[in-house]
Amino acid sequence: MSTAKIVQLPEWHEQIAIIENAAAVVPWSRHNLRSCFNAGYQNFGAMTGDGNIVGFIIVQQYLRDEWTIMDVAVNPNVQRQGIGYLLVAQVTTAADLAQAEIVLEVRESNQAAQLLYERAGFKQIGKRKEYYPNPDGSREAAIVMSRKPQSA
Repeated sequence: MSTAKIVQLPEWHEQIAIIENAAAVVPWSRHNLRSCFNAGYQNFGAMTGDGNIVGFIIVQQYLRDEWTIMDVAVNPNVQRQGIGYLLVAQVTTAADLAQAEIVLEVRESNQAAQLLYERAGFKQIGKRKEYYPNPDGSREAAIVMSRKPQSA
């Protein structure tokens, strides 16, 4: 398990774009990522002892009782060390306190992420055909998952 500490990210850090470009099949643009550091979002990062961000999670909170995980990425050099789970757990804990449901989409081919979400209490509620673009121009389905708030 990682020794990274989960911290709130109230402002943009350039490391976020670097991680996104290294980890995502089709990365978000720097502009799109930056736009998520405004009102209506709460973002967290996994920070190492030397202050480097090695992972992040972007959560849209336009509704008080329904949040959307927009993006989760972990530096490929430190994947499979529990950092993604720590980021998701931070959000599920906060959502439980706020009594908010969490919704997300994940690539159908991303079995590791689907298992992580299931471990965190998410259930599949649907599927969106041809949702995600692929580098070759084809499209991939998204699995839609949800997690209801848990009682304290």
